[in-house]
Amino acid sequence: MNPTFPLNPETARSGPIYRAARLALLRHELMLSFKDTDAAAQKVERAVDKLAKVSTSGEQPPRH
Repeated sequence: MNPTFPLNPETARSGPIYRAARLALLRHELMLSFKDTDAAAQKVERAVDKLAKVSTSGEQPPRH
């Protein structure tokens, strides 16, 4: 079935506007992923520091 209206190559899925918008969206999602990964790494670093302090002081680590 052929469309009866003319297709605009600028807004088609293979068009430059679509590709630019998709690239911007993927970049944004990647940056959010980097921020989440960085926050998780900082959380792990804090936990390791806390465990290192507890182990050097000779105390028992708190149980959750």
